[in-house]
Amino acid sequence: MHEEPERHRRGPTDPAMLTLVRRLATLPRQDGDETRIELQQPPNGPPVVACRVWRRTGGGDGDWSPLAGHGLAFRNGELATVIGAFVEALDWFREDERAQRLVLSKRNADRRRKQESKHDLGRGHERVFPDQ
Repeated sequence: MHEEPERHRRGPTDPAMLTLVRRLATLPRQDGDETRIELQQPPNGPPVVACRVWRRTGGGDGDWSPLAGHGLAFRNGELATVIGAFVEALDWFREDERAQRLVLSKRNADRRRKQESKHDLGRGHERVFPDQ
């Protein structure tokens, strides 16, 4: 495992120290929390894109606050690589969905052929449509 020299390590930044520049997306989660993607400005550094899980305080009636240990931030120089990885993941999911649709389509076509062949049994090669 690669470890950075001590002088380059940074501890986690307290989200309260970051100034919200712009919220880019809010993704509701099944547990009532939200994943927020935001452009944020740290007090001493360049802006970052932060991805954090937020939860309502006070049993769901209070203000929203980020959950400690449930987020990360990307610096400008990291964004192209991260976006490229997300695009690759999206392509993979789309290809997987396409493959699943093809399997279902083939399965449905096979079922239709079986049903049609039951109706056609003993009637020659012509297709017979039931009375409507």
